[in-house]
Amino acid sequence: IGFYLSGHPLEKHFDDLREFNNVNLLDFDPKRLPKEIRVGGIISDVRQLFDKKNRPWAIVKLEGEIGKCEMFVFADVYEKYSELIKVDKMVFFIGSLSNRYEGNDKLLLNANRFIALKNIRKTLSKRVNIRLDKNQTDEKLIKKIFRIAKDNKGYCKLLFYLDDGATLERVVSNNCQVNPSKQFVNNLRDLTSKTNVWIS
Repeated sequence: IGFYLSGHPLEKHFDDLREFNNVNLLDFDPKRLPKEIRVGGIISDVRQLFDKKNRPWAIVKLEGEIGKCEMFVFADVYEKYSELIKVDKMVFFIGSLSNRYEGNDKLLLNANRFIALKNIRKTLSKRVNIRLDKNQTDEKLIKKIFRIAKDNKGYCKLLFYLDDGATLERVVSNNCQVNPSKQFVNNLRDLTSKTNVWIS
């Protein structure tokens, strides 16, 4: 009927979706879409078809936190990720704009890769980035950042971007690898700001 009576099934993944999605399915500019589109959601429909070589492929409908999209999953991708391409599966996919997209309000995409939604933070996180402006480089702040970083050891590099208003200097913390957990990232944002901490 168009809404959920017991809460949105994606609710426990909202933080991950907001962290890693790079397209808003409800409000986007078709002319400014990234070349590589990353979106997560729940599969609401799978229509299986067969190509000229009789290999299965599918047209898949995905519902995000807000908005929907439709994607072509061609034979090679479908074969590789078939276990994830099922109705009610919560997935994150990486793909591109289909050349059949006609500029309407629902994106039509080509899917290249699928990841179980519960695994995206671990799978996609390589670096935790912190931007500090010239007013945020006091010794106390730096010590606080490294204190919580040491309590969150993991597999991601910790990168600082020092912004003096004219140049942006990148500094890699070689002796400190961190876990990109929601709690750690939120703690960093509490110390700096929401927009100055991101995962890549």
